[in-house]
Amino acid sequence: MGQVWTRKDWNKIIQRINDLAQNPPGGCEPVDVLPEVEKNHIWTRTDVTDVQDKLIEICKDNTDTFTAELRLWTQDIIDEINEAIDRGWCDCEPL
Repeated sequence: MGQVWTRKDWNKIIQRINDLAQNPPGGCEPVDVLPEVEKNHIWTRTDVTDVQDKLIEICKDNTDTFTAELRLWTQDIIDEINEAIDRGWCDCEPL
């Protein structure tokens, strides 16, 4: 059996994305952050697609990154999210 994802685990991913969103390299504007999930949050596919959409907003190249079937919480989805976070920003022009 795979890892059991807790609210704390998911919020760590959200925090990484928010750090990235608010600290772009020169030539890119910061983007709005994602809200962390609260206690007793009911997980939905929308949670995953919100994360994917934010990472695409940060780097359009991430559009091709998200190919795993959208099932909660497969390791493939988490791997793709981490890959996109590690990619960081793209298409920023130096100031």
